[in-house]
Amino acid sequence: MSRPPLTRSVWDVDADDFPADGAVHDRARFLLRYAILAPSSHNSQPWTFDVHDDEIRFAADESRWLDVADPDQRELYVSVGCAVENCCVAAEHFGFDPQVEYHDPASTGRVATVRLADGAPADPHPPELFDALTTRATSHAVFEDRPLAPATRQRLAALVRDDDVTLQVVDDPDTKAAIAQLQAEADRLQMDDPEYRRELGHWVGLGALGSSWLAARVGQAVVTHLDIGDREAAKNSKLITSAPVVAVLTTPADDPPARVRTGQTFERVALLASLQDVAVHPMSQTLERPETRSRLADLLGTTDSPQHLFRLGYADESPEHTPRWPLSEFLTGGVIWCRSEELRAGRARRTVPLSRLSERDGDSLGCPTRLGVVAPSTPPDVVAGAGIPDISSPVALSAIKRYGASPCRLPMSDDGDRIEPFPARRRGTVDYMRAAGRRSNVHGLVEVDVTEARRRIAAIDAETGTSLSFTAFLVACLARAIADHPQVNAYRDWRGRLHVFEDVDVNVLVETTIRGERMAVPHVVRAANERSVRSIHDEIRATRESADPTALSRLDELAFRLPGFLRRLVWRLPQWFPERWKAVAGTVAVTSVGMFGAGGGWAVSPTNYTVQLTVGGISEQPRVVDGEITTREVLDLTVTFDHDVVDGAPAARFVQRLRELAEDAHGLESPQEP
Repeated sequence: MSRPPLTRSVWDVDADDFPADGAVHDRARFLLRYAILAPSSHNSQPWTFDVHDDEIRFAADESRWLDVADPDQRELYVSVGCAVENCCVAAEHFGFDPQVEYHDPASTGRVATVRLADGAPADPHPPELFDALTTRATSHAVFEDRPLAPATRQRLAALVRDDDVTLQVVDDPDTKAAIAQLQAEADRLQMDDPEYRRELGHWVGLGALGSSWLAARVGQAVVTHLDIGDREAAKNSKLITSAPVVAVLTTPADDPPARVRTGQTFERVALLASLQDVAVHPMSQTLERPETRSRLADLLGTTDSPQHLFRLGYADESPEHTPRWPLSEFLTGGVIWCRSEELRAGRARRTVPLSRLSERDGDSLGCPTRLGVVAPSTPPDVVAGAGIPDISSPVALSAIKRYGASPCRLPMSDDGDRIEPFPARRRGTVDYMRAAGRRSNVHGLVEVDVTEARRRIAAIDAETGTSLSFTAFLVACLARAIADHPQVNAYRDWRGRLHVFEDVDVNVLVETTIRGERMAVPHVVRAANERSVRSIHDEIRATRESADPTALSRLDELAFRLPGFLRRLVWRLPQWFPERWKAVAGTVAVTSVGMFGAGGGWAVSPTNYTVQLTVGGISEQPRVVDGEITTREVLDLTVTFDHDVVDGAPAARFVQRLRELAEDAHGLESPQEP
């Protein structure tokens, strides 16, 4: 059910493939191959299509709505209007008379319906526009310093056939300079809003603007986390002033139908401009801010509402097509994919194309299928009544009659199967493990009798009412053993020298709650060799109770979004700059596998540390104590060394000292025997 990748192959539409002898439903679907080539804000492609015999119903897909940049949905409906126009141009080419009916999406869930009537249209499009459907592209270049030919301007103006849409053409340098100032102001205001940058970064990161994967991910990080408002303002201001013509489409009304008509008008202009080798570049920022939008209307001397602003001119190079999702991504029958409890609560919102959903989907997920009868943008009360088992129920019949919904088998799972983005923090774990796998790790599996230590911790808890964590005890033992054998607290630098540290800084994993989820995060206990068990325990507990002990700075978040091979360079720091590694990550590490629940067990894990202690499970085992067999609590430990730094003999002596400290309950004052 994941979204298919963006592709440029959809631009390769062959008119000879049109099913002239096929059913009208199939011919209508073929026309939509041209509709999806329409331009849209940030290339978000915010449309869905529902084909019913000779009708194509266009709806706005609010899951692709830029709700920060476009809060009043102006660009959303302009984008859908462009798709409507492409469909009409293609329909006329293949012998239809496309008749457009506009709707109020708040009451119908649809934006427009194109009915494919037979016969010649009363006011046909210029036939050559069809050839531009697969060649039109948006240019972001600085335009050449030459005016548009008068004949070209006249032909473009003649395409504005709708009485409710006016084309305002600006070629006066002073007026263009004033528009450029509004553009710069709007750019700075938008880029000062972190939510706007995050939204823009999302679409840049998807590759929707045509960048390669690497460029898209780097671009997303730059847009989201860096202050580029002044740069964008200067760049876009120059683009405005370089254009021989700045055009603005205005309408008396400011509602969805007016915006759809605006999109149709703009697309006609863009198609003809492409045939005339005139570059077109929509620029929406001025209209995205209410204050600059109203001032633009004043500047133009109009009481109409500015709906779409774009540049016209000549560019040195032909722009590339931006990628598209395939048509199957936009074909809907009003199916809602959601968990059953969401459906009952009326929170179902995600539409799923019928072409990607079948009865087998439910079987493959191991969940029952139910009958879904819902239309896009259906009001919550009707949505809540979907998922019903009987097509003849009043709720189903009402939905079909009122909203044009289509019935189908709808798989749902009460188990809540879902696809989620991979957490940025987990990328650090992936990078760490890959880098650690390249080191000369040697693992020792050790059994330690911790009966006395566990007894003393329990007794301290009973006597004082304050507990001590077993992890804090192990950290104290590890730090003391390393202080007694400092040669294992060492790293090689980039020049091959050995850095032996006096302080034992222990990196421990602490489970805490971050954004509502339980997660293990690293925390460094500094100078643990000079700390008591109680002091270490208090620090770990404070970290566990912190709201977000490892809150990422904007620079950290940017680093996590870099390509993996660059991020993994960070984990090579201990080989190059040991002092920096110590400051960031400590000198040794203690990690845990959750104690394996009940029972013993070892874990073997690679590490970037010279010494790492991996805590396994505790089990009861028979041991000989003072000549008698008795049951003891035995902890399984894995001690991992970097063999490039530590040889076998020093490692063995260190492990023996660690075992002695743990079995003697180092740092735990013995409570008075009862």
